[in-house]
Amino acid sequence: MSEEGWGTDHLKPQKPPRSVPVWVWACGSGCLLAIVALAVVGFFGFRFAQRSTDPALQWARLREVLPVDEPPPQLHIVGLPTVRGVRVWMLTTADQRMQGMLQYVTEDVEGLRRSLLEAEGAEQDVPVFGKIGMFAAEKGTARVQGRELPYLRFQTFPPGSEPEPEPDRAEEREGRPGILEEIRSAAHGTSMHVDLHPESTDHGLFLRLTKPRSREPVSEEELIEFLEPFHVGPER
Repeated sequence: MSEEGWGTDHLKPQKPPRSVPVWVWACGSGCLLAIVALAVVGFFGFRFAQRSTDPALQWARLREVLPVDEPPPQLHIVGLPTVRGVRVWMLTTADQRMQGMLQYVTEDVEGLRRSLLEAEGAEQDVPVFGKIGMFAAEKGTARVQGRELPYLRFQTFPPGSEPEPEPDRAEEREGRPGILEEIRSAAHGTSMHVDLHPESTDHGLFLRLTKPRSREPVSEEELIEFLEPFHVGPER
């Protein structure tokens, strides 16, 4: 006899599965990017790598959700395909000292907004990346191009520990960083989650601005400078 015949638990309505596991958002968007990137590489291989790093293609796709007059020459772009209603782009400055991850969301926008802008990220021990999370969090609002944008500023490494040491820039390899290298670098440092939601739609647009391997918080001035090429608000 099946155990289902005992009691009435089997009669209770079951909650639908979450589209994105809680732990993914709890450890920060770097975890999501790592999982997506690994899955995509496994499924699409070399062809995807070519398309994901094609600047013309990715800037055209990003322009659909965040207008920009001309692709900023100081930003290197990597794009990932839509996964469960989430489209992701990684923008890395030429000196690799600042990374921005844009997430365009069409499903469960409010749930994701709470996950990214509330200081509830639990510590996670993630293979390859070690312990990461949302620590020493601080909420605020930044005025960018005439809009008040809410943000959550935090560090991804536990208080009292050190991020990975800053590499010697003179010894870095030439050329653009690889996808996994960018992800691993972004996992340890200081970050800021920013709500860039388009005012004319119900969709969500979120930015994670990160200073890899840094102990210095991301400042509002750095956020304003990073977003300067884009059409974020009416005052440009």
